Amino acid sequence: MEEFLKAVGVGVRGSKDLTFEQAKEAMHLILDGESDDIETGAFWMAMRYKGETVEELTGFLQALREETRIIDVSTFDPVDLSVPYDGKNRTPHILPAAIFIATANGVKLTGHGSENVPAKYGSSYYDVLIEMGCCYLKDKEDVINALEKSGFAYLPQWCFNRKLFALLPKRRKFHLRTYLNVVEKLINPFNAKRIVAGIFHKPYFKKLKELLISSGFEDFYVVKGLEGGIEPNPFRETLLIDKNENEIKIKPVQNWELTESPINLKENAKICLSILRNENIPYKSWAVQTAAFLLFTGKVVNSIEEGIEVSLEALNSWKAFEMFENYRKITQLSSSKIRVRI
Repeated sequence: MEEFLKAVGVGVRGSKDLTFEQAKEAMHLILDGESDDIETGAFWMAMRYKGETVEELTGFLQALREETRIIDVSTFDPVDLSVPYDGKNRTPHILPAAIFIATANGVKLTGHGSENVPAKYGSSYYDVLIEMGCCYLKDKEDVINALEKSGFAYLPQWCFNRKLFALLPKRRKFHLRTYLNVVEKLINPFNAKRIVAGIFHKPYFKKLKELLISSGFEDFYVVKGLEGGIEPNPFRETLLIDKNENEIKIKPVQNWELTESPINLKENAKICLSILRNENIPYKSWAVQTAAFLLFTGKVVNSIEEGIEVSLEALNSWKAFEMFENYRKITQLSSSKIRVRI
């Protein structure tokens, strides 16, 4: 690690970018415990000050991919949901409802994440699903079953990359964001060929685009969503950019009378369950628009407007709730298994 620290840690003017191979090797040293806490923290801080190149991010991501247990479900042609692992701390999650409204209309979705991730230490959308009665899938058979019967599958980080998960205590002591926040959400443990990725700042799109292409994704959308996630912002216009750099602007849902504020997991779960039960609450229109967005990026519909129409039908027919119930039952049965078999 000394060689890499001398390259990136000598100040803004003197620091040098790492090659792909150097970045990959540095990441492996950290994952394998061959870099002690002081070296690892110094490396993370130096990279923050220097700024990561696409080549470096690609090297870091490749190292993580080499340590990842892949469940190849590419035959389902799912869209991977690239959501920040550090969650939200200012606004509620609507994805737990939108996912099943969307899968009720035929799109397949995959997700992955972790818990209590810096720098936000926010709640994840899967924390809400846990509060709604779901559990974690434990083996490939259950992942396939979930995709077939509910259209959705999710894996926690500890299940598919234990070495990266083992870094969480160090990351929590470091407190700040690192390049891991960028690359971990792109690991793609399901080997999906399509992805929807969230970003905070539009200028970051070009860097992320190169990273997605080099990672083997055949099609992707990047969205400047709520809190850097993929949910369209219900308060202001949302920018969506496709692989060809076409820009699509999604207007906020109409008649939105709520304010931007945090919400506890129990209340968030209650809201999502109410939506799936087709109850007329203010959040329903946001969930429907988010589902329409997922259907549009999944190429199931040709426009957000068409997606809204079929999403309402999925709620009215209770198909969306049925998909959620299928997922909940499958995960509960999976959680009763003694071992994780990936």
